Amino acid sequence: MSSKIAAGNNSIILQFTHPVEDDGVTLRDDLMGVKVWYSKSATFNPANNEGTLAYDGQNLDVTIPDLDGDVSYYVKYAYISEIEPSNYVIQSAGTVKPLEGSNAQLARSVDVVPAKSDGTGYSLPDTNEIFLYRGGGILTVGVTYGPATQTKNGLTATVDPQEGTVTFSGTSWSTDTETFTFTATVGSKVFSVEGRQRTETLYPNFTRNRRRTRFARISLLF
Repeated sequence: MSSKIAAGNNSIILQFTHPVEDDGVTLRDDLMGVKVWYSKSATFNPANNEGTLAYDGQNLDVTIPDLDGDVSYYVKYAYISEIEPSNYVIQSAGTVKPLEGSNAQLARSVDVVPAKSDGTGYSLPDTNEIFLYRGGGILTVGVTYGPATQTKNGLTATVDPQEGTVTFSGTSWSTDTETFTFTATVGSKVFSVEGRQRTETLYPNFTRNRRRTRFARISLLF
């Protein structure tokens, strides 16, 4: 076996062995590099310009990043000889499903907003934001946030579909608890963040007060 293939977080990890001569022992000294292609189609043929060329270089340890998790990818490769670099044999490295390493989060998980004892006179929290994390970083390309707007009992949540910013509005919020679900979509994957607006009754210094609290719980939808 000339290659090993493994699943990483939204990535594919490949390890190639140095090819040998026909004697099975002597390392080939004409090796110039390796090409790696991938596709979601099992029948793709790089010779027909099908698939994506993920790597073309000299390293024998290759990682293909920024892939969809839990989706089958088919990987092919070819060793490139410095004698005839345009003449190579394409081989299959195998099939693998990258692990899903993405998760959605809100910039702030809790907002506390003071209100009068009857639940009025409150100021809604400043702009919040949805982030989609993948591979230890924030994914900013190919993400759509939503839904655009939701209104429940006088409380409205509005989401910028490109930026992921969330704003709240409404001066006639009439209930103690409202729950909103915000989404970040990449391809066919939908990641959701559940945000809840809640009224709590407190008794500091024996004076009855009420406050509105927003918190978020993270969940994934596939």
